[in-house]
Amino acid sequence: MLPDEPLPLRSADMKSAMAKLKAEIIDFFAHWEGRKSETLRNPLFGDLDFELWVALLHKHCQHHLRQFAVLPRVAG
Repeated sequence: MLPDEPLPLRSADMKSAMAKLKAEIIDFFAHWEGRKSETLRNPLFGDLDFELWVALLHKHCQHHLRQFAVLPRVAG
């Protein structure tokens, strides 16, 4: 799904990237306020409600934190 070469950086530095991430997280929770039982389609996993989106994003974040050695890898 991704090219062989990494995509260009979207932020000039870590501080900018973290500010964008924080804004995205705020938008995520604002979107779901009052509609947590509704679903939104994910291209790979299909229709997900709020709880499933949170679980998916948590696992995705954990994956990248382990990928870049911010968290230890899990055995197994």
